[in-house]
Amino acid sequence: MPEINALLDEKFVVSWALVDDLQRWIEEGELDAKGRALAEEAIAKYQYPVDSQLWSPAGDLLGQYAANDMFSSEPGKPAPSYLAFLRKALVK
Repeated sequence: MPEINALLDEKFVVSWALVDDLQRWIEEGELDAKGRALAEEAIAKYQYPVDSQLWSPAGDLLGQYAANDMFSSEPGKPAPSYLAFLRKALVK
């Protein structure tokens, strides 16, 4: 886990938002056009119950890792590594 934390600290801006908050901000007009488009895309891509979405500064989705992916791998086959997920996003 220290390696993941170090990579997040060094290469990413870490934030989070609840889907309910994104929807409310859209409905109440609290976002500019770019923020609204980003919030709408984040909601459309969202995977229940929790997921990590990595976005470029330009607003492109670089990668997504759903919490359920950690538990849905086949028996005897390891789940995708979160560290590998982060590293892959850096090369995009």
